[in-house]
Formats: sequence, C-alpha cells, structure tokens
Amino acid sequence: MKIKKSHLKELVRQSIYDNISEYKEDIKESKRRRFTVKEVQKWMKTLEENRYKKVYNSDCRRVAWMVNNMNEDVTNMPKSMSKKWTKAQYGRERYLAKEFIKSKKQQMAEGKLREVIREILKEQLNEAKFKKVILPNDMKTKLKVSKMIKQMKLKIDKDYDVKALDSKGKEQKFFILPKYRNDFLDALIQNNIKVRG
Repeated sequence: MKIKKSHLKELVRQSIYDNISEYKEDIKESKRRRFTVKEVQKWMKTLEENRYKKVYNSDCRRVAWMVNNMNEDVTNMPKSMSKKWTKAQYGRERYLAKEFIKSKKQQMAEGKLREVIREILKEQLNEAKFKKVILPNDMKTKLKVSKMIKQMKLKIDKDYDVKALDSKGKEQKFFILPKYRNDFLDALIQNNIKVRG
C-alpha cells in the first residue's frame, strides 16, 4: 500500500489539531528550567541587531539573570552584573529576556510536533511495509506459529509483528514482511491452521 502525499498531509494536520491543546498544557505545567549564560549568548548572536555587532558577555549575563529571575526586581541583581549608572532602567535587557522565553516556548512546541509527526510516519510506513494475516487466537495455534517463526528465523518488529487481538479474542492479527509471507502461509496450511488475509 503506497501512502499518498495528500493522505499523509491530512494525517499530520489531524494529529496537530488533536494534540495542540496538550502541548499548551505541557508548556504551562512544566517547571521553568534555569537557562545558562551560554544559551542566552548563543541566542543573542542569532538576532538581526547583533549581526554586525559584538555580543558582550556582560549583556548576556544580565539577560540570563532576568530570564531566570523574571519576577524579581532589578535592585536584587548582583553588583557584578548591575550597571554603574544608578538610573539605568534595563529596558533592553527585559525585552530581550521576554523574547528569549518566547523563542524557547516555540522551540518546545515545534520539537513535540516533530516527535508526533515522526511517530505517525513510522506507523504509516510499517503498515505499508507489512502484510496482514488473520489467525485463530488459541493456544494450539500460538504454539505452532511460534515453532514456525523459530524455524524461519524471523525477528519480531523487523520481520513480523503481532499487533492486536480481536475485540472478542477469537482472532489475532499477524503482520509479516511480503518476502516471508508465501513461505509462512505454506507452513500454516501444512499445519492445518485456518488463515485469512
């Protein structure tokens, strides 16, 4: 089964729509981690205003302090970080701290979306890769099938997979690679196991 591009896009859109509220809650609930001066400095270098200008470590230290201590007053800033001029307002540093936090939240959301998209793609590729065989779900069949798997030297998740049971528990869905499917079906027929699919 080939996956069409439009079908794939629709799946991604649907998963994003389903999980967008979860991401917002996760971001709010997660503890605010402390950011290092190095992280702030790396981010400040990417800004357009600092493209042709040196990023000073003292500015980075102030911004990092403000990011980590958003609710505190500037008067609590350590003397080594504070400006010598007593009437300094630190407006630029406050603005940069807010922008840094916005960019980090956006990165978190994008990272989680990427993970969800990867999972969907893996599922779709695996479904397209394996062929489905439906077997009865009883102990006799399970023992025979496990012997056949050992004889054929198949590896779980790589060559085959037993995905789900029927809601009543009478059938099991067995997924196998197309190159092993014919041999597996022949072995099932020789052992008098009823097969569908």
